[in-house]
Amino acid sequence: MKRSTLGTVVSVSVIVIWLFVVTFAYYIAHKPFSDKNVLAILNVLSDVFVAGVLFALAIGLGRRVLSSFDFASTLEKFVFQFGIGFGILSLTTFALGLAGLLYQFLFWILGVGGIFLLRNDLRAEWKQWRGMRWVATSRFERVLLGFIGVSLGLAFLVTLTPSLGWDAQMYHLLVGKIALTQGRITVPPDIPTLSYPSFVEMIYLAAMTLKGDGATPMLHLSFALLTVGALLAFSRRFLETQIGLLASAILLAVPSYLLVATWAYADVALTFYVFMAFYATAIAQENPQDRWLVLAGVCAGIALGIKYTALDLPIALMAMLWFGKRVPFKRWLWLLVPCGVIAAPWYLRNWVFMGNPLYPFFFGGRYWDDFRSSVMSLFGSGLLSQPWRIVLAPWEATVLGQEGKMMYEATIGPGLLVTVPILIFVWRNEHTATTRTILRQMLVFSATLYLFWLAGASVSRSFIQSRYLYPVFPVLALLGAVACARLATLDLAQFSVAHFSRLWFGLILALTLFAQVMEFIQLNPLPYLAGFESRERFLATRLSPQGYWQALDFLAQQSSTQVIFLWEPRAYYAPATAVVLPDELLDRFAHLRFKYRDATTISDALRAEGYQYILLNRWGLEFQLADPLSGLAQSDVAVLKDILTRQARQVYGAIPFEYAVDGTGKISIAGSDDEPYTVYELGPRK
Repeated sequence: MKRSTLGTVVSVSVIVIWLFVVTFAYYIAHKPFSDKNVLAILNVLSDVFVAGVLFALAIGLGRRVLSSFDFASTLEKFVFQFGIGFGILSLTTFALGLAGLLYQFLFWILGVGGIFLLRNDLRAEWKQWRGMRWVATSRFERVLLGFIGVSLGLAFLVTLTPSLGWDAQMYHLLVGKIALTQGRITVPPDIPTLSYPSFVEMIYLAAMTLKGDGATPMLHLSFALLTVGALLAFSRRFLETQIGLLASAILLAVPSYLLVATWAYADVALTFYVFMAFYATAIAQENPQDRWLVLAGVCAGIALGIKYTALDLPIALMAMLWFGKRVPFKRWLWLLVPCGVIAAPWYLRNWVFMGNPLYPFFFGGRYWDDFRSSVMSLFGSGLLSQPWRIVLAPWEATVLGQEGKMMYEATIGPGLLVTVPILIFVWRNEHTATTRTILRQMLVFSATLYLFWLAGASVSRSFIQSRYLYPVFPVLALLGAVACARLATLDLAQFSVAHFSRLWFGLILALTLFAQVMEFIQLNPLPYLAGFESRERFLATRLSPQGYWQALDFLAQQSSTQVIFLWEPRAYYAPATAVVLPDELLDRFAHLRFKYRDATTISDALRAEGYQYILLNRWGLEFQLADPLSGLAQSDVAVLKDILTRQARQVYGAIPFEYAVDGTGKISIAGSDDEPYTVYELGPRK
């Protein structure tokens, strides 16, 4: 027996050693991955870790602040806690930035230390979260869950890549880059959007201080996930659970909404906080506790700290309270005062830094004059010039709107326009008083925000953008979901309109998901995520128009430079060695002409301000020349040519600057498509 046991041990040992020897020998000779693969994966995981640190802090802080609230469900508690926790993180980062304390080691100490202090709260939250279950009760629910899961999964993979969105490169990330370069938050350069309310940008700044910009798109996508959670929780409290699931699918079936969620933008965060303000106000209508109005005011104040376009939100909330007739007027202060207090830091910052709390609108301020005011307003260029378009705006936005195009500048899909109008036909069949009340509040709220947007779009084309309506989309999605859920009341003996609508909406989801997959394949993020493609290569091959990254690379090869961009608004990926002034409003040259008139005076002014190079986007110039409201004329192009040929020399690009005018007066720029970007060096004064 002993011999048998000893023999078995020896045999087993030999087998194990043999397995190790052969396996290690093989994979030493045939490495399954390279060092680049490992480093790339570790880099992505570290970005996820940074986002996780901020998520943990947000939920822990939110739990502490809202511990006295009686929430209807774990999910409801979770989304409100997250929202308030992110608010604390944003304002804390803002305070540290103003104090000049943007140190990586300090942020890591605060982050890790905060998680340690909140460990019991986080442990309790994790237990509650693990206890949550979602059971699909029908095939349609499983379809909805599948669509939501796959859509968010694809979006998550995209967020692991560098952000390609224009506004991210223009200002959402540039705020943090400039603050980190200067070591503090201070008076910004002549880039108007840097003075927009910066709630979300402060969350991005916290992530960038901890590591870099890699986690910022994930942070933005998290607000889309939170909005889905809020829709489910709201429906569970006021409506039916399946309505929240359908509303979430309708919202995520808005292609541009989900696309923007994958970039380091602010629109999806604004959408979340606007809905949370509505959510808390709806609870306050049925709950006598003033704390719900305070919570609504805090969420509204955060929304005002994200974008100026949320300034109509308090009016929409007051309209809810007015038509609800359940909240006395004196209680409205519990909403309005917290709203003003929470929003105040961003407007006070502008007052101190720029001399205008709403900079650059209405009251002028630093860097501002009458010329730039006219460029920003574009008063009279809206839908009012063609009044019938005011009525047709929802149809135009849905059918004609397209991401990246001038008209409405977003692809919103058919889901909202297909479902919301159905409410007209099923409204009379809704017999539950509670449901009628909440539907009335939803209609008042969404109609108020829509009318404000429509008023802006009527007077200025600057507002003819569907993404300005994103904040009302969750409520519209709920209305559409309620309408679809009530279709069974219209079923005929020979035809079930409810079943047909589910099949039809399933087709819309299938087509939307197919488009998402195609866009994912076109972007092709997997080589970057696996380390087969560097960050520089990823950006170089995907930034459009082609040639932008190569022009930036040329500037990076120069010694310390100061560059002015003409008709190119993006500056985030500009080299660290260059001081760049982007052309954010595409009015930089027109403004120089307004101030200095001729080529010699303009060139001397640029030299006096220290500019050594001019980066020209010829495609952008031709695009502006085609716009009758740009104010550019042939005389402006002639002055530009004089500057580029007599006052400067071309140092990047092979095609010299030339232009032609056809018989209709249309001006075309040579090389605008073949070689959009050229760089010129300002020589000594001639």
